[in-house]
Amino acid sequence: PLGVLLLARQAGDHAEPGVRRWLEWLDARGKEYGLVVVDDASDDGTAEKIQALVHPRLRVIRHESPKGEGAALRTGLAALEQPLLFYT
Repeated sequence: PLGVLLLARQAGDHAEPGVRRWLEWLDARGKEYGLVVVDDASDDGTAEKIQALVHPRLRVIRHESPKGEGAALRTGLAALEQPLLFYT
């Protein structure tokens, strides 16, 4: 199974369409996967927009205060359960 990790910060209106396209592409592969999005304390509703997608293979984690890209990456890596990782 593949684990996909996306980091988000102030993604705004681009968040939901971008994650939706990832989910569609991954679903079309017909393989097991997990998609984790880490929102590093965006104040523009990024996490909420992504969570509105409600998909069983999607997990959204939000930092309450900005911690930076390295911390977001560590958070996402800790959350992934799949042995194969794709990070962008």
